[in-house]
Amino acid sequence: MARLPSGATGSLQTNPAWERFEQPKEAAVEEAMEFKYDPKKSSTQEARIMRHLYEGKAITPLEALNLYGCMRLASVVCRLKQQGHNIEVEMVKSSAGKRFAKYFLATLNS
Repeated sequence: MARLPSGATGSLQTNPAWERFEQPKEAAVEEAMEFKYDPKKSSTQEARIMRHLYEGKAITPLEALNLYGCMRLASVVCRLKQQGHNIEVEMVKSSAGKRFAKYFLATLNS
C-alpha cells in the first residue's frame, strides 16, 4: 500500500491507480512495453503517429504538433523505437536555414 507524504491526510486505499506506482521497476517497464499498435482502436499520440508513419508518410515536429498536438515528437519516436519499430531520422534544413528532424519508417521508404 502506498504511503502518504508527511503532512498529507486521507487514504489511498480507495484509489487503485496508486498501486501501479508501487510496482517494481521491472514490472512497470514490462507493462509499458506491452503497447499494441491497433490504429482503429487506439487514439494515443503514439498510435496516431505510428498510423501516420505506416501510411508511408514522413513526419516533422511541426506536423506532429499541428496534426496530433504532440509537442515532443522525438520522445514519442524514442519510445516507439524501444518497442521495436524501425524508424529513421533525416535532418532537414529549411529555407530559413533552420535544421529540424524528419522521421519515417525505414521499411516503407528504403
